[in-house]
Amino acid sequence: MNSWVSAHAIPLTALAIYLAVIVAHAWHGHRSTRGTSDYYVGGRSMGGLVIGLSFYATYFSTNSFIGFAGESYDLGFAWMAMGLVLLLCAVVSWHVVAPRLRLATEKLGTLTFAGFLGAYYQSSGVRIAAAGVILVSSIFYMTAVFKGIGGTMQAYLSVPYEVGVGLVFVIVVAYTVFGGFISVVHTDAIQGTLMLLGSLYLLINVLRAGGGWTALIERVATTPGVAPDGRPLGDALLASTGTMPWALLLGVAFAGGAKFLVEPRQVTRFFALRDDRALRIGMIVAPAAIGFSYLCLLPLGVLARGLLAEGSVAETDAVIPALLTDPQVTGQVAAAVILTALLGAAMSSIDSVLLVLAGAFQRDVVEVFMGEFEDARSLRFTRIQVVLFATVTAIVALRPPGDILSLTIFSGSLYAACFAAPLFAALFRWRGSPVSALGAMLIGGVVVVSWSTLTSGVSPLSSIHPVFASVTASFAAYAALSRLHSGAGPGQAAATIGAHST
Repeated sequence: MNSWVSAHAIPLTALAIYLAVIVAHAWHGHRSTRGTSDYYVGGRSMGGLVIGLSFYATYFSTNSFIGFAGESYDLGFAWMAMGLVLLLCAVVSWHVVAPRLRLATEKLGTLTFAGFLGAYYQSSGVRIAAAGVILVSSIFYMTAVFKGIGGTMQAYLSVPYEVGVGLVFVIVVAYTVFGGFISVVHTDAIQGTLMLLGSLYLLINVLRAGGGWTALIERVATTPGVAPDGRPLGDALLASTGTMPWALLLGVAFAGGAKFLVEPRQVTRFFALRDDRALRIGMIVAPAAIGFSYLCLLPLGVLARGLLAEGSVAETDAVIPALLTDPQVTGQVAAAVILTALLGAAMSSIDSVLLVLAGAFQRDVVEVFMGEFEDARSLRFTRIQVVLFATVTAIVALRPPGDILSLTIFSGSLYAACFAAPLFAALFRWRGSPVSALGAMLIGGVVVVSWSTLTSGVSPLSSIHPVFASVTASFAAYAALSRLHSGAGPGQAAATIGAHST
């Protein structure tokens, strides 16, 4: 034990300092939480800098640090397109979705994403269905995050994978239950700052260890093997077309970027903005942080070809942990900075998903069936459900059903397929009804789940990502059902959103 502590003294010291900061934020959040409005959306009183960093940190989990960064090991520099798509989606989210959604949720008095859709369409069925989508998608996403941080701590601190998952579980559940949204957002801001530093630090260390950009590129060019299309693998990795068909690559990128537009853990950040000035600050902070981090991280996988021995990693999820444990890449100080950033990345995503998931289940399922609870009782039950859902997901993560990228992209695809049509219809006051919203969610969900199976093998449609097919089908279903069911519609909710068109 003493030898283990001595070998990891610097990273452990950094983690201890980081945990002390989290405890302080949890205490502040607990003292500032007086009811469900504070616990879910910080009393709608948060500034643009902290929300912008939280928006970035919430998305930027170990899925990005480990899964997305490592994927270019197989796909090459074409994978940088992922970063451009994500940046574009973040800009659209802040400039198009945020202004409308912030005002609408404030006027309607809704605290959850499913609650907003239910209030707009005046339908408890829409509200419950949206909560169901959140439940399924959240389990897949949090499983991916737990997998990433568990594997990283196993590689970095020489602890069993299960111990890494368990440690993160205990920490994130404790401060989320105790401090709620206020604690989560302020912790996210610190975590986001660490992630920005960690992203840059990791890129610098990889370039330094490899002798610079030019030397690494020369080694990548000599990578042995053949790409799927018959080209030498080294040439394909450096080419703009990469090793994956562009239609499929852009589909994967959009499935990830769509989360900025429709995923509840992202867009509920807009509920908390206190005014238009905070909104304008967030419009700058969040996209800038997202663009910078992906510029640093997405090339790492392919650059690792110039550092790691051929065949030394069995899957792309193992590329970044392999770099982090390579002494020529990371010394003790670098290890401390990057490990703390990775831990922060994991927790900043899990805490937000837990709040959204527990809030959706309590307010949009339990209280729909049992009647609205008194505020203190609703808050108490929400905290219990944070623990429950975190426990279930951590157990699933012990034997995850897929790799980080596939779990993350499926979660994003499901959100886009089910929520894009009803949400944008609400924000832009398109004609619709509860039936059209429910139909769009059902059709989108069915298509995204079945598309991969139906187009497997040599089908010419296999290069089209499920997110394109499912979102198209969802919008088509919404439009068709809106014509067939033109009865009772959103009414006053539509007028509320229409009052703010900037």
